[in-house]
Amino acid sequence: MAVPIAVGTPLAEALNTAVHTKLLEVGWGSEDDTSLAEFIVLMLVNGKTEDQIASELASDILPEGEGTQEFARWLFEQVRILQNGGPTVATETQPEQQSIPSFQDSDEARRSKGDQQDAPLAYDSDMADGSAAAPGNA
Repeated sequence: MAVPIAVGTPLAEALNTAVHTKLLEVGWGSEDDTSLAEFIVLMLVNGKTEDQIASELASDILPEGEGTQEFARWLFEQVRILQNGGPTVATETQPEQQSIPSFQDSDEARRSKGDQQDAPLAYDSDMADGSAAAPGNA
């Protein structure tokens, strides 16, 4: 089924971005080359169906043809989502990003637990044996 899309519209721009991201994910493009994404969006603008886009990608663009039907299915799902005002699902669900605590965060957390000391933490390991000398690298 062909979908109505016009060049230069917000829908076409959003699709171009989503398609480019997906192409990078599946290894069919490079970060600085958007020509394949633009070509795929133009196929939509020209009224190509899901099967026609999959076939053209498999025969003319990606000779191995692996994953083209799945990509075309994904593409038309993105069109439906965007036409209904929803966000794109360009990639698989990404795990929530976690920050790595810095040394400063560790020092502050340790001090907030009641370990009130004025000496830097680098001295801790050397003073653990009871000596009062600063480490050699201080």
